[in-house]
Amino acid sequence: MDSFRQFQANVLGITGPQWTILMALAHTDRENGVPPHVVSKMMGVELFIRYDPIKDTGEKGFLRRNPSISDAPVVQMSLTDKTYKHLAMPRSTTGSIQ
Repeated sequence: MDSFRQFQANVLGITGPQWTILMALAHTDRENGVPPHVVSKMMGVELFIRYDPIKDTGEKGFLRRNPSISDAPVVQMSLTDKTYKHLAMPRSTTGSIQ
């Protein structure tokens, strides 16, 4: 499973842990996004220790971070259309995402 995760991460130009964050979001994504503590819980970690992996994934266009409607300091994370397109691709056509 780890080699699959690393392969998919490499295709996107991200790290294995960043791929894991995207997959957790894919399983929990709601219309308005998901707060980081929900994703952390799914991944079995207390909280994200470093913010950099989330920020980098967002800068590459795979993750959206928006303020929560009900609590402005809280960020809601969601996948972008770019990420959903990659997830929908058959394995044989998976290649570099621009």
